[in-house]
Amino acid sequence: MNCTLPLTAEQANGILYFNNYGTIKVKNMHVCVWVAFLLLPQIANALDFNIQPRIDAGAVYFEFDQSDFNFRANSTDQFPAAVDGFKLRDTMPFVRGGITFFVDRFFLDVDIQYAFDGDDTTQFSTSSVLPGRTFRNLPLPAAAAVDNRIDSEFDRTEFAVSAGFAITEHFVIFAGYKRAETNFNNEMQGELEIVLPNNSMVRGPVSGSYDVDFIYDGPFVGSAYTWDIQTDFIEGGLAANIGVAFLDGKTRLEFGNFLFDDGSGQETLEPSSIANLVAASDLKGDTIGISLGIQWLGFTPVKQLTYTLGVNGYRYDFDGSNTADFTDTLVRFSVGVQYLF
Repeated sequence: MNCTLPLTAEQANGILYFNNYGTIKVKNMHVCVWVAFLLLPQIANALDFNIQPRIDAGAVYFEFDQSDFNFRANSTDQFPAAVDGFKLRDTMPFVRGGITFFVDRFFLDVDIQYAFDGDDTTQFSTSSVLPGRTFRNLPLPAAAAVDNRIDSEFDRTEFAVSAGFAITEHFVIFAGYKRAETNFNNEMQGELEIVLPNNSMVRGPVSGSYDVDFIYDGPFVGSAYTWDIQTDFIEGGLAANIGVAFLDGKTRLEFGNFLFDDGSGQETLEPSSIANLVAASDLKGDTIGISLGIQWLGFTPVKQLTYTLGVNGYRYDFDGSNTADFTDTLVRFSVGVQYLF
């Protein structure tokens, strides 16, 4: 028999697009997709097998939000360290490619995206107690506070693989795995105040650079429904999708040398001292997040070539594990083409 599949799942960081609007013959509804691919050379003539590569581009709004946080380095600390919350955000261009394999009603999809040229500036304050000999010429421990200005440049890479099944001509379900990594290159300038044990104060500018890698990954599940639209002027399909992702997120910090000038000359602060100075620590948390998307797929004069217009978005709120809470927000607008072999 013949069946018209809905737009099949294309996963992009928790937002799933759907991209094969066409007719595929179904001869064996019970063949498992992994068996089909394992025995592909032997069964290629017995099953309908199709490949659909794609490429698209557009703009993505990205925001990383870290909440206020107070913490103690250990149980003997008399004073907790404190970090004000801050945001880094920008609208970035992106390019993306992927490929979908079809075997009857089953499909397997691989997707990768790169967004670049993100930059933003933010300000926040930190305070902490400096243990040990953070500074060579000052008696410690001492209390420190820094008003920070961060100039950040960032890019983002996303990868996903998903598999799914067309339950009806218009309804599909899918599941898969996704991973995203955002790399922040930060230049920091601040005003440092240190209160010494004798209550005297040392003040001066501090500057340096540090990198932050923000990574999350985990499984997702979802579904989509497609409406056929045919008029005298336009023909295609409109697909809406919803996905639920179960993600673990973390950050990795890497500090370079910082310079501090207390008025008597500059002093180089080693990377091992900077985390205490700016009350910075790696973050770790998890979330269950919902993503939503809608996409139009239209036909072109070229047989088997289609175009897509889509918008999708999500907000993942990570609950910190003894660290600050943090949030990943993304809204993506895309235009693409795809060809069915």
